[in-house]
Amino acid sequence: MTQRTCSLDGCDRPHYGNGLCQRDYARLKRTGTTDAPPDVCRKEGHPLTPDNVIVDEKTGKRRCLKCREAYKAAFIPAGICSVPGCGRPAIAKGLCTRDYQRMKIKGNTDDPVRLTPEERILHRRAAVNAHYARNRVASRRKARARYRANAKAENERSRRWREANPERNAEIQRAWREANPERRAELYRKWVADNPERVRAIHRDKSGRRRARMAATSVGPVDYVRIIAEFGMTCHICRGEIASLSHLDFDHVIPIARGGGHIQGNVLPSHARCNRRKGAKLMSELIAPESWKPPAVA
Repeated sequence: MTQRTCSLDGCDRPHYGNGLCQRDYARLKRTGTTDAPPDVCRKEGHPLTPDNVIVDEKTGKRRCLKCREAYKAAFIPAGICSVPGCGRPAIAKGLCTRDYQRMKIKGNTDDPVRLTPEERILHRRAAVNAHYARNRVASRRKARARYRANAKAENERSRRWREANPERNAEIQRAWREANPERRAELYRKWVADNPERVRAIHRDKSGRRRARMAATSVGPVDYVRIIAEFGMTCHICRGEIASLSHLDFDHVIPIARGGGHIQGNVLPSHARCNRRKGAKLMSELIAPESWKPPAVA
């Protein structure tokens, strides 16, 4: 089976559609004719004759000489670079492109721009920050869209960075708090309203630590989540089930006023009313000693 070719005379390209090759089919669809478009530049329509074409050395693309001269006349001021021995046209502050970049990055026009790895990181960071400052709204919109699309991966990446850079993270947070006191207060009020149980746990722990320090007893870390996981929602005083978090409290088995410490092994779950009823008493004083035993670990 022979392969079909374009139906136009002199064109032997493979058939694509409507009896035409892909190039002529695209021409017909775009312009209504299969004739080759005139060889002109896309910007102003200048004919690309041999005397009006320059070839880019890097890409090999053809450029319109008239458009280039018009651009230079409109945007590049007359004159040459002010650096001795440089004959390039000046583009800004009396310097050519090369020397302007040298002055911008290195602070002088003597040496080529050879950045150390540290300087390259700082220069790239400054360029990113400048771009973000110029396009703040669009940058935030893109960042939010990227986070919504990859929330789990972004959170994990942020967590790893915070663990690897604790001092830098603390510095960034401190600077943000100092620069945004009203926003910080607003976020804190919202968090308090959304997390009442967490707020109660923080205040409870702070109170226990303060009272233990004032009584000169031992103070240590207390993991309330682990306590609930081990002993469940059962009051160690009355042995009743704690119906909800609003009724949950944590009791120091040996009260701080009686020498007990604010430590993991001395804190057990209880009803809030049972904790108030117990007060600074020992369990042996509250009920018969033989009727009370420490709750079993779940």
